[in-house]
Order: sequence, then structure tokens, then C-alpha cells
Amino acid sequence: MTDLQMTVGIAFLLVMMFAMGCEAELPEMISQVRKYRLAVSALLANLVLVPLLGIAVVALFHLKGDYADALLILAVAPGAPFSANFTSKATGAINVAASLLFVLLLTSVVFTPLAANLLLPGTAAVSLHYARAIAAIALVLVLPFALGQVFKKNTGHLATLVSRAATVLALVIFVSFMVLSAAAGKQARTAIGGETVLAILAFAAGAMLIGWLAGGPERPDRQVMAIGTGMRNVAVASALVRSLGSQAGQQVIVAFFSVVVPLSLLLTIAETVRSKRRALSAEPSGQMAGEP
Repeated sequence: MTDLQMTVGIAFLLVMMFAMGCEAELPEMISQVRKYRLAVSALLANLVLVPLLGIAVVALFHLKGDYADALLILAVAPGAPFSANFTSKATGAINVAASLLFVLLLTSVVFTPLAANLLLPGTAAVSLHYARAIAAIALVLVLPFALGQVFKKNTGHLATLVSRAATVLALVIFVSFMVLSAAAGKQARTAIGGETVLAILAFAAGAMLIGWLAGGPERPDRQVMAIGTGMRNVAVASALVRSLGSQAGQQVIVAFFSVVVPLSLLLTIAETVRSKRRALSAEPSGQMAGEP
């Protein structure tokens, strides 16, 4: 990743997390975690089922060496910050999205290096600079979210308008980031070959399906869980692959990101269209019910 891509990516996260902070209700977020359903489902999907899926995909597609290592690291790396661009758009599920993001982010810092070292061959050992990872989460994700919460508390309805503007700005920045990353994604897919790309696609789609099924009865919650589970924490995964000194592994991470983002976008568009159609179809009956 170039310095420009990194700068644009960080700018997106800062703006997006501030927008989420302006909308989310902290008591409701805490309530979601205390209900245990969200937390247990998210942890089961991300810490057990997706890693098992990663092992199955590696075996099924006969991935070897750095390719296998990178996919297994992705499989044990929950908590994708970039998922906020999609999960925050799920109708009425902003608190679920924020809760899921923070639960998985905090889990990933401890779980991912330990799980990766258990799964990888004995000759491979990954390491994570914990202080740097925690500082990045605090500065890039927690701080702007907290500032959004403070802004909301002190400005009332103005926070809603600011949040909408910040969300639009975040979308523009995210599109810019994807444009900058397009060439790198294409280069990575070419370098690793079609069979490995197919394995990555199968893994990404399977992880999203696991998240969808674990999301419970409400479709917005399913959308949040599917995208939050499917995208994986490419930042942590990339740091661990870098500790192995694997250039081929980095190509797998880049290729994965270039594949999972379009999948997440398709699901977001499909669910948004479905939600709007349901709202439109419900309007006439609601109006008729209100007539004398």
C-alpha cells in the first residue's frame, strides 16, 4: 500500500467513525452486547466457523506455502474497520453495526496472532506490535467515534445533519481509495493466479454467508453480520503477513480486499433496494388504515 493510499484510507476511517458516533446510541450499543445474542453469534461465527472455513478452502483448493498462510491469517482476523462504510447503511442497525465492529476489533488484537501461530506450520511464526495496534485503534477508530458522541450530546438534531454530510464525504473518500487501489488489486489477482483468486472468492462468499446465517431473524442485523464477518481485518492480517516477510502473502491480502468489497457492495445495494421497495409497498396500506 502506497503512502497516498494509506492516508486516504485513514481519512475515510476518521470521517466514517465520526459519522457513526453522531448517530449511534451508546446505551443501546451496550444493551446489544449485554443481550449476548449479538456477541455470542459474532464470536462463534468469526472465531470458530470462519477459521474452519479457511482451513476447508485451503484444503479444497490445495493452497500451499505463502498463499495458504495468508488465507489462514485472514480467516482468524475478525473486525474489519472498512466494513463501517457498508454496515452503517443497514436500516435501523447502526447500534448493532457499531457494537459488532468494536467487539470484533478488540478481539482481533489478542485472538488473531495467537490463532495464526496455532494454524500455521511450525516453521512460520507471526508477531504483532500490540502497542502500535492498540494505538491505531484508539486514534483512528475510538477517538473519532467518541468525538461524534460528544458532538451529538451537545448539538442535538444538528448532529444528524452533520452525520449525513460526513457519511457522504466518507463515501467520496472511500471511492477515491478504491480507485487508487484498483490497479494494485488487478496486479495482485494476476500475480496469484486464477485458482487462488477462486479460492479467495469462495472464502469471502462463504464467510459472508456464515455471517448472514448468524445474524438472527432481522434482515438489517443479518446484513451487518454478513459484511462485518466477510470483510475480515485486512490491516491486522497484512501486519502479520508482513512479519513473515511474505510478498506473495501480501498479494493474497490485496486480492482478497479487491474481491470482498464488490461482494459487500452488492449485498448493500440489494438490501437497500429491498428495504425501499417494502417501504413503498407499505405506504398505501398505511394510508388506507388511517382513512375514516
